[in-house]
Amino acid sequence: MPSGLKISYFPVILAILVSIGAASSSAQEQAANLDLFEKTIRPALIEHCFECHSAEAKRLKGGLYLDSKEGLLEGGDSGPAINLAHPSESLLLSALRQEEFEMPPSGKLPHSILDSFESWIRQGAQTPASFQSNARPEAKSPPELSKQIPHWAFEPIERPIVPATNFPNWTHNPIDYFVSARLSQHNLQPSQSATDRILARRSTFDTLGLPPEDSEFTDLKSKRPRDWYTAHVDSLLANPHFGEHWGRKWLDLARYADTNGVDENFNYLQAWRYRDYVIRALNQDKPYSQFLTEQIAGDLLPKPRSIEQQRDQVIATGFLTLGPKMLAEQDKDKLLIDIVDEQIDVLAKTTMGLTVGCARCHDHKFDPISARDYYALAGIFRSTQTMSHTNHVSFWTETVLPDRDNAKRRALHQRAVEQLEAEIEALSRAEESDSSASKRKKLKSKLKKLRDQGPDLPKAMSVADGEPHDLPVHIRGSHLNLAKTSVPRGFPQHIASSMRSTPVPNKQSGRLELANWLFAPDHPLTARVIANRIWQGYFGTALVTTPSNFGLRGSPPSHPKLLDWLAAELIESGWSLKHIHRLILCSATYRQASEIRAYPAKIDPANKLLWRQNTKRMTAEGVRDSILSTGKRLRRQIGGIPDDADRNETYYRGSGKEFNSLRRAVYLPVIRGRGYELFNTFDYSDSGTHLAKRTSTIVPHQALFMLNAPLVTDTAEHLAAIYPSAPDLGSQQLIENLYHRILFRPPNRQERKNAQRFIESLEELSPAHSERSSLGLLIQSLLATNEFIFIE
Repeated sequence: MPSGLKISYFPVILAILVSIGAASSSAQEQAANLDLFEKTIRPALIEHCFECHSAEAKRLKGGLYLDSKEGLLEGGDSGPAINLAHPSESLLLSALRQEEFEMPPSGKLPHSILDSFESWIRQGAQTPASFQSNARPEAKSPPELSKQIPHWAFEPIERPIVPATNFPNWTHNPIDYFVSARLSQHNLQPSQSATDRILARRSTFDTLGLPPEDSEFTDLKSKRPRDWYTAHVDSLLANPHFGEHWGRKWLDLARYADTNGVDENFNYLQAWRYRDYVIRALNQDKPYSQFLTEQIAGDLLPKPRSIEQQRDQVIATGFLTLGPKMLAEQDKDKLLIDIVDEQIDVLAKTTMGLTVGCARCHDHKFDPISARDYYALAGIFRSTQTMSHTNHVSFWTETVLPDRDNAKRRALHQRAVEQLEAEIEALSRAEESDSSASKRKKLKSKLKKLRDQGPDLPKAMSVADGEPHDLPVHIRGSHLNLAKTSVPRGFPQHIASSMRSTPVPNKQSGRLELANWLFAPDHPLTARVIANRIWQGYFGTALVTTPSNFGLRGSPPSHPKLLDWLAAELIESGWSLKHIHRLILCSATYRQASEIRAYPAKIDPANKLLWRQNTKRMTAEGVRDSILSTGKRLRRQIGGIPDDADRNETYYRGSGKEFNSLRRAVYLPVIRGRGYELFNTFDYSDSGTHLAKRTSTIVPHQALFMLNAPLVTDTAEHLAAIYPSAPDLGSQQLIENLYHRILFRPPNRQERKNAQRFIESLEELSPAHSERSSLGLLIQSLLATNEFIFIE
């Protein structure tokens, strides 16, 4: 472990050291704020304000320009329009709320837009570079990159020739040849391999998100001393917890949640089926081409023989339904086009690494995506039924799943209906009385409710093909201002022009053709994007550090030939994701030690050239699950409905010596707008939007959580209670066992002395501990170390 992480194992020292780290502002939050500007703020300003307050206004009113950041800050005759120091006092907000000025004159804007303005200002009022001057940028068509600006991401994928290496004794597979070639160009050498224990712990966390078992490691090492690591990797990829850990990463991309968010925040009662589908598909190593096609157009695929596969094809389309929705929006046309916009945004970022959603209001400012391209895609999703109805409060589509027991469920429901009908009929024939009339009324109410609910059949959130139709360009993104002609449904022209793609049929939405287009042999983005995401999961940093933006504003790849080789390898393997996982895990590049060496650190301080492995902190879920697993409180049940939110939100405090076992964090309900304390502490991000990468901060309250949270203290006591008791709590064997269990290594001589002295000092201070045992406090001290939370 790097020397910066080798600290004392006692929580007070940890709290002091961790408090030194200052929390930096999240680049992801800034990007979200900028996205809010492009999607909501700029269109509202253009539609309602620019006529009187822009460089193009025939007569500028109030000396106020609202078409630039400078104009907003300087303001007009009445002062600055926005106040970043005191956002609530911003004159723009007051005017839009019509508190002092009635702006816009046409009428007060909807509350949702007013809330967006306030949120945008509170978060720093981010604007793009094109919004910095008082002259509105001229509308330009996107550049024809093939003629003007060659860009690596839009070039065809060609399998590169594996280069020679100056380190033949170091390399294990082609990944290492590409990495060593780049290192040689800068006169750098790779790091030596990490120790076996570090490697076992790292690989187990990176694949399963859980700590390794010491007994399993020692047993494997004794049985297969020469090729233990290869056997270890194979067992990890076959472990059902693999799908849980890597499925959570996909759920981040798919903006998974168990509630709607936004306004009503209704429960998505069937969302868990999609979560389980993702876990199941990754464990099965379902080809990525099939995995994604099912999510885009599973309902349009040929009906398979297997009922399980039929169910999966329906459940998978929940990917398009899971996003937040303004269900109470009374402008239903706006609701539906907003849903389409959200679907395009998440699909394009997840699969192609492109910010296509920016073209809703205007041609993309940087990438070759026009507004016509956007509405060609929008027509596909507008021809898809996502909502079952758009009544006063709209409701999403749910489909009954095929099931062998459905006939029995329908029969039971029918018998229950008939029984109630018979009881009501019998009461009707009997002598009338007040009691019989009251009973008959209750039975009729019960019968109506039973009929309305229907039989209790398994359902899933899903989509279906609706009435196919093309959409016109929505000028400035408004559904109230449409171009005269419609855009045929299709795909972004700059990418599609160089590919063999099937035209969208007149009588279908085009979702299946879209999925097939994404996996066409000559598509330049799909394989690159997912290969890059897998790499990020093992190194903390991706080859393209903007994994959801491969466009002109994104970062170029640090190892372009390696990325193309991985993408080509993925395609040739039949889109097997586990094949890429195995290649990365078995490479010498992944197996490097993480220690920092002076000379390489001077040449490449960010480790872009991969001269060592990166040290990574666990995710919020990883912290929770590792504490429970280490404390023998983790119940390893796979799949099923979410655990009860209220019980888990109290942080699992047991009563007396009874400690409840808990399932993994992936099975906790994800409630939009309401997070768990642990998750918020360790940088869990909002589930309302596509999330390309988790942030990782170091702030004091993380250490305070490890010192005080019942999750930690109770787990420490639970582990202390089940460990074999010994007359001398400071016995060397007991301390040795604890270090192996918690830190997956033996303690050194000084650590043994410190641990024993720690226990003895507590015994002297308070010989009879009523609430906390000395052993439990030692265990908590080890859980609170950097070494426990960080992965070397």
